[in-house]
Amino acid sequence: MLTMILKTSDFCFSGIGGIGKSTALKYLALSWVKGRPELSKFDFVFHIALKDVQSKTSLEKIILEQHKGLTANNVTEQEISDLLNGKYQRNILVLIDGFDEYHTGTNHQIDSLLERSCLWDSWIILTSRPFDKVDSLRVHFDAEATIIGFSDENIQIYATKFLESEEMGKQFLEIGKRNQILDILRIPLILQMMCVLFQSGQNLPKSKTQATRAMVDWSVKYSAYRQTHPSVASAEVDEMVYKLGRLAWKSLQSDVQQLLLNKVCALGILNSGDA
Repeated sequence: MLTMILKTSDFCFSGIGGIGKSTALKYLALSWVKGRPELSKFDFVFHIALKDVQSKTSLEKIILEQHKGLTANNVTEQEISDLLNGKYQRNILVLIDGFDEYHTGTNHQIDSLLERSCLWDSWIILTSRPFDKVDSLRVHFDAEATIIGFSDENIQIYATKFLESEEMGKQFLEIGKRNQILDILRIPLILQMMCVLFQSGQNLPKSKTQATRAMVDWSVKYSAYRQTHPSVASAEVDEMVYKLGRLAWKSLQSDVQQLLLNKVCALGILNSGDA
């Protein structure tokens, strides 16, 4: 799949919320940091979260703001500008996350990048939830793929590892099929939540509506409990909160900005005098 993506210079991932689009981009960035051969042709990988883009901020400043490691190493806007304009003749991969969270017209440089009227020599990978505005971008991208989430086999493998039992993993999948909730179990974070509930001895919801209601009700009740008992909490509830939040916490710990820092320092390209 990765090899296919990298055969084209402009690629778009689409998929429903929580299906793994942002995780896919972080995986690509991490794979580059770790030296995966398919990504070795790129000298720089920049990750841009569109939800954090401001209207009058230059592309150079956006990159510096979203990659704190560059600022920590005294990389300047001018050096980023020189890099983007081809002065250093480096291969650049730009990972643009969350087109659905961006309003076209907010930032003219980002608009130009999305319309592929700038950075012609760079590779672009974009993610977005499927919605009407994505259609207007298709003409500017060479290929598109839809992330559909976990297959039945993936769900069972994940449940088996999470529940530490092959038999429990099979049982989990069978109940998911019987309750007709496989559609939502294909979403990684919801799958983890349902595994936590199953592991705690609770029954899986019997419909997608019940699953959504259960998660919302549980979150509201926990929030209310914490507000009324700021210094006292149920160990059982806190343990469940820990498990549900573990994935998000790990994601924060492996923040792309920090991952890129070591790679940039190792390359030393911008400050190497390659003008």
